[in-house]
Amino acid sequence: MITVEITKNPLKTIVSHVENPSERRELFAVIRETMKRSLSDAARAKGGKSFWATVAQSVTGESDANSAIVGATHPAAAIRQFGGTISAPGQGPGATGAKYLSIPVSDRARGKSPREFNNLFFVMAKGGGKYLFDAAHEGALMYVLKKSVNHPADPWIPSDPKIEKDLQGATRAWLDSRRRV
Repeated sequence: MITVEITKNPLKTIVSHVENPSERRELFAVIRETMKRSLSDAARAKGGKSFWATVAQSVTGESDANSAIVGATHPAAAIRQFGGTISAPGQGPGATGAKYLSIPVSDRARGKSPREFNNLFFVMAKGGGKYLFDAAHEGALMYVLKKSVNHPADPWIPSDPKIEKDLQGATRAWLDSRRRV
């Protein structure tokens, strides 16, 4: 989850002047939904076939009369945002305890586990590289096997100025709707 602390005017001023608990809950619900939309839109804007769409769908949040918390539950969202090392054997949901990470290098392998293929064979090169080839398709290279990979940061969460702009617009619209009541 990410945390955005409201420290700048006019947001801080608006929040500090809303004393009614039900109105504060309503305001923080608006802030929550604005943040969710901002993060989802930013993930979708990264493009690609399906990864970023699933990150966008995983954006969730909660709010009460004092705060709003928004984040992405997709297991790879944080590694994409901040970068880091991914190592075998994996841990967490879906981990198989494999000794190596299988990095797909062919279009037929993308999105699939090596376990989904019946005709793969293992080759270790002189330099120590480890590979899986497909015997059923003329020995096509399917996967490179690695103990770990360093994933560079690929930030997708909007910048503070973008979030502030979105939140200011949403809170102003909320205030305007309250004035009409």
